Amino acid sequence: MTDACPFFIDWNMRLSELPLGERARFESDPPATPLGARLRQLGVRRGETVSCLLSHPAGDPVLYLVGETAVAMRRCTADGISVSAAIENKYGEDA
Repeated sequence: MTDACPFFIDWNMRLSELPLGERARFESDPPATPLGARLRQLGVRRGETVSCLLSHPAGDPVLYLVGETAVAMRRCTADGISVSAAIENKYGEDA
């Protein structure tokens, strides 16, 4: 119950909700579809780090950095991808 704990933060979100400049990790692999296969080729897979680099003023597309690969993606595609906030430890490395 989240009401009982005022410090509860929901770390899960859709990729489309990731703010500019923020980092996250993919929670699952893309589905077994042609688009999912292409996303896997570009590095979208469970545990990989992603950050939001740029967003078009009209909203689409959005440029994400997946590992070391820049990937442009429509928001409707990013809506179907679950990510969790990346937490950094005190040394600036991913936990």
